[in-house]
Amino acid sequence: MAVAMKSKFHKYWGKIEDVNKLLIIALVLDPRYKLDYVKFCFGELFDENKESEMTYDIKKLLIKLYEFYNGVDNISSSDQVSRSIPLENDGDMGKVNENVNFRLERLKKFKKMKEKKDFVGLKNEVESYLIESDENIDDDRFDLLNWWKVNCSKYKILSRIAKDIFAILVSTVASESAFLIGGRVLDPFRSSLSPKMVEILICLQNWFRSSNICFDIAPSKYEMEFYEALEKEIGMTTCSDDMVVG
Repeated sequence: MAVAMKSKFHKYWGKIEDVNKLLIIALVLDPRYKLDYVKFCFGELFDENKESEMTYDIKKLLIKLYEFYNGVDNISSSDQVSRSIPLENDGDMGKVNENVNFRLERLKKFKKMKEKKDFVGLKNEVESYLIESDENIDDDRFDLLNWWKVNCSKYKILSRIAKDIFAILVSTVASESAFLIGGRVLDPFRSSLSPKMVEILICLQNWFRSSNICFDIAPSKYEMEFYEALEKEIGMTTCSDDMVVG
């Protein structure tokens, strides 16, 4: 079991560079820790250059996520604008289409003009979140999801990212348990069971599968004699029936 644990640990946590970066982004999106705590942890593991490089990569990933979510939001808004134009009748269709194309072209030009400013705005919102004073790290009653709910108007896009990031399940189900109808596979390191319950299940499973326990118990001498006598009696009865029939 220890070997399996070590193998799983090295697979997912052996190198910090191989860890899913979204898990680190989730830590950055916790207003009690943010990027400063990530930088502190990197500093405990690596030298100053490596620390700065990895911290920069995490911040860059957060900005990329912000740009992506903001782009999706802009596309949705553009679609709503184009669909909101009423169509009166077929005779005015050409004129309406011309007006639609004109408005779309104007919106595209306006969007391009604002791209540079928008990019700065994106970074500024991310920076605004990062430089804002942290929440109390010792507050055990701190509600992370409620904090983002309250601040969703202040951090419109970041709150959407947080909503998706924190919806990711960290605990998983073994594929053998999900798709096989045979024996259930108990893997306490991929479940959300309590340590006490995991210990109970492991002990029970070990007892049931132990080679020292034999469920096919050999019959006793008395039982053997009883079975032999029963077989002889059945044999004699069968012979008598055959003679009567003959």
